[in-house]
Amino acid sequence: MVARVGTLCLEILLALLLSSCGLVDHFSPRVYDANLNSNQVLNQETLLNIVRASQFQPLNFVVISQLAGQHTETLNNGLPTITFGPGQTTAQHQAVFGPNSLASAVQGSFQVNQLVSAQFQEGMLAPVTLRTMAMLLASHPREPVLYALIDSIRFKLFNTVVSYRNDPLDDRDENGNFSEACPDKVRNSFGRTLFLNDQTCNFSKFVNFLQLFMAAGLKAELVACDAKTVGCNTTKSATSPTSVGRLCFDPTLARQELKSIVERQLGPLCGSKPSVKKDAVGSVPFASVGRVGIDGIVLRSPNGVYNFLGKLYRENAGSRIGFYTGEAKNLRGQFLDIVQAEGPVNCFVSVFVDGKYYCVPQGAETTTLMITILEQLRNLATAPSDLNAAYSVRLIN
Repeated sequence: MVARVGTLCLEILLALLLSSCGLVDHFSPRVYDANLNSNQVLNQETLLNIVRASQFQPLNFVVISQLAGQHTETLNNGLPTITFGPGQTTAQHQAVFGPNSLASAVQGSFQVNQLVSAQFQEGMLAPVTLRTMAMLLASHPREPVLYALIDSIRFKLFNTVVSYRNDPLDDRDENGNFSEACPDKVRNSFGRTLFLNDQTCNFSKFVNFLQLFMAAGLKAELVACDAKTVGCNTTKSATSPTSVGRLCFDPTLARQELKSIVERQLGPLCGSKPSVKKDAVGSVPFASVGRVGIDGIVLRSPNGVYNFLGKLYRENAGSRIGFYTGEAKNLRGQFLDIVQAEGPVNCFVSVFVDGKYYCVPQGAETTTLMITILEQLRNLATAPSDLNAAYSVRLIN
């Protein structure tokens, strides 16, 4: 009976020693952390470049081309040495286990590349296309996108071309001084006098016309490419766009009292069949308002958007841009809200530059939307060849 119990105990001991231990790696926390960290890096880069633009410094962009991680667990457990038979020495009476070890290793690496290619620089310096504007308007409220992308609106009255610039600091009186009275002055005197070729209250005139066009349902839409579509490449290739953008008026977005006017007098209407004469933009009017033709809407480049926001921050003029439509009025915070925090502040994103702490407060929804738009413009300017890492930094353990 004692022998059987001893044999059973030996069998149990051997079973425990010979059994293996498997570990399935739960990688979701590290993927989640990588997502948070990469997003934080991109937000910080965007805010950093807005600050640089405000100080007339060169912008710099770095792309993360690859993130990699590895986690290994190794357990080594040796079996005891058991000696049977007579004539055993004292040492042979001992069951000695072999070498035991437990090793754990975590390795992470990332590859980065500075965006300095000619193609990327061209994408950042070239004016934003109507196709890009249409894609942004499909994802974000119209007004923030239009204020960020539009540099100026050009009108043609007979043989005179007048340009009204989207610059909150360009509201000057006859003496060239900034005038707080410009918004009310323009609002109360809307008419042909606004088309006189002078530079007084320039920004207020821009705002007045932009709000008028917004009330009429101005937007941009994507149009499928065919042989007759303006802006499409007639030679088919792998890089040819499948669609282009165009400015149009959407009666469904127009104010109720303007719907009939939009449908009868303005064009092109969103969703209508493309027409060469009506859809051309630039020097050819795409629409008309009475006897005044819209000679073109000039768009900024992605770099121009950075410089625009940098100027707003430098001159503390972010609050001078207000929203007209209900969809944009629901956004909290002023158009650009960056603070230099001295104490603890709850920030959406923050950077430390030249001894100063710059912070976008939590809840500054319009500013975070501007950061989103800038990141999307930057991503659209990044070519696949830019993702080939020129140098790498590895972190082990």
